This record gives sequence, structure tokens and C-alpha cells, in this order.
Amino acid sequence: LTGKQELIWQYFVPRKPVNFFYATNGEFPGKQIDRIFIDIDRQENSSEDALKVTRSLVKIIKKDKEFAKLLKFKTFIMWTGSSFHIYLLLARKINLAFYNTYLSYGEKKEKSFIMKWAELTSEKTGLNVKAGHQREKDAIILDSSNTPSGKLARVPFSLHISGDKIDGISLPISEKQIEDKKLIDKLKKLGADDVVKNLNSYYKLIPG
Repeated sequence: LTGKQELIWQYFVPRKPVNFFYATNGEFPGKQIDRIFIDIDRQENSSEDALKVTRSLVKIIKKDKEFAKLLKFKTFIMWTGSSFHIYLLLARKINLAFYNTYLSYGEKKEKSFIMKWAELTSEKTGLNVKAGHQREKDAIILDSSNTPSGKLARVPFSLHISGDKIDGISLPISEKQIEDKKLIDKLKKLGADDVVKNLNSYYKLIPG
């Protein structure tokens, strides 16, 4: 196989042709970062709980004056078919050291924004919200670990697969939409034909 064919096999074939992922900040480790990726890993919590967390987290991030002093960004929200992803699209690129200091999680992370945001989101929603990657029973995890280059994230318009069942379609979502308390019901009722009919409106939500 050529190098390109190996990448295609690695990214797509194991996940089937409907479950597409892309390299979030480039295909190989060590590249600069132009977007922060936060996975709202709801685990056993409901999609409605994930929506509450997403709604609260977006507001907390946008109101964080300390973070705004360091980085300028635009938010991009995506429904995965089951939960949500939040992107912070950066006006200037950052390196891995900056990410490790301010946007990763773990012990001795006093300057980590993702740790602070998780705590504030937990307080605002009354849900058990934590920053991390490892699954924890009854907790919603804010996972930023797929931000560094070489890591993968789901693309818009791919199909979400649970076991052997297609149970959702990943779609861009506006900040106005996440205020809709009936949003989850509406998203779960969408079929492929509905998405195709409204492609132009979805495309407008995807940053150029």
C-alpha cells in the first residue's frame, strides 16, 4: 500500500464507510493546533443531560475573561448522533506545550481551563461533570484529549453506530438551537432524507 492508502485504511476501513473520522489538527504528532476539541462523553447519562452540559459549558467558556486574554476563538458545536462535540476554532495557532498547560487534564493542572470548566459546569447543571478521558460511572466527561495532532474526531454528516445499529446522524448545531429544550427529540427524528433536504442550512453552520 502507498502511504496515502495506509492512512485511508487506518482512518476509515475499520470504522466502516459510514462512520467517518478525520485528523483533528493534522495527521501526525507534533503539529501546531488550530482548534480545541471537547467531547461531551455522556456514557450512561441521557442525551438530554449532554445537552444541558453543552449549553452550560459554551456559556462558561465564552464568559471566561482569563481564557479570552490568552486566546481569541469562535465556537462550533456538533451533534454526534448521540451527544455533542464543542470546538474552539482559534484565531492563532498554539503548540502542544500550551495545550498541555491550559487545556489538558490530570493531576497538578492548576492552570487547566478544562478542569475549571468541568467544575463550573457541574455546579451550574447539578450533574456530575469531570474533565478526563477514562470513563467513570454516573459522570459526564469533558474530554479534550483528541485535540493534539494525530488524534481523530468525527466529521459532520457521518452516521453514528451503536453496536450494529445506525442510531443517529452527526450534524452542525447553532448556539441558538442548543437553547431548545426539545432539541434532542427533533434530532433523533431526523432521517437521511431530512438532512439532504436541508443541507444548505447545515452547511452555513460549518466554518469555512
